[in-house]
Amino acid sequence: MNVSRWWFALPLLAVGSVVAAQTDYAADAAAMSKLSLATVGAGAKTYLLHGTDRPGCPANTTRCRRAAYLVAGDPVLIDGSAGGFVSINYVATSGTMTQGWLPAAAITRVAPPPPSIAAWRGNWQRDEASIDIKSAKRPGRVSIDGTATWGTHDPERVERGGINTGELSGEAAPVGDRLSITDGPEGCTAWFRLVGPYLVVTDNLQCGGLNVSFSGIYRRSR
Repeated sequence: MNVSRWWFALPLLAVGSVVAAQTDYAADAAAMSKLSLATVGAGAKTYLLHGTDRPGCPANTTRCRRAAYLVAGDPVLIDGSAGGFVSINYVATSGTMTQGWLPAAAITRVAPPPPSIAAWRGNWQRDEASIDIKSAKRPGRVSIDGTATWGTHDPERVERGGINTGELSGEAAPVGDRLSITDGPEGCTAWFRLVGPYLVVTDNLQCGGLNVSFSGIYRRSR
C-alpha cells in the first residue's frame, strides 16, 4: 500500500509539541509532489469505497461501498494506491472535500499542461480557509492573500469567541506548477502547487494562531 495523505488531519498541537510539528512541513512538501490528477470515467455514478479503516476494504463489495459518489468527468487527486484501487480526494467549488477509494479502472489519469499566470488567478476555497491570487504589477508574478481559521465547527468556541485565525500574504513568480512565499526564516512560509483545477498548499505552521494552517486542497470558487 502506498498512501501519502498528509494535510487533512491537521494537528491539534499542545504548546510543548509546536516546535517538533514545525519540522513536518518538509515531508508535507515532498508528499505534495507525488499527487496526480485524474478524472472519473463514464457512468452515471461511481461510488466511493471505504479504505483500510474497514476490514476487507477497499474492495468492490457492498460492505465497502459508501453512499458518496462521483460522476463522469469529476476531477480527483490521487494520493496513494492499494492493489487495484486508488485513494482519491475530490473538492467541490464550494471547498467541501470528499475522500475515499475508487477502482483504478474507474479513473483516467491526466497530465495537465503547464499553467499560465491566468490559471493561478481566482478565489480558492477549502474548509476554514480562503486564498485570493491575482496578477501582480510586475509581469509574470502573482500576489497572494489568504485567511484561515481553526475552531469554527465547535459551537462552544464560537460562542465564547475562541476562534484562532491566521493570514498569509506575498508575491511570487510561479515556476511551472509551483510557487512559494515566505516572511523569512522564522515567519510564515507556504508552498503552492497548481494541479489542474486544484490548488495544493502546505505551510510551516507559522501562519497564524495555534492549530491554524493553510495546508490543504483548494478549488477555485470564482
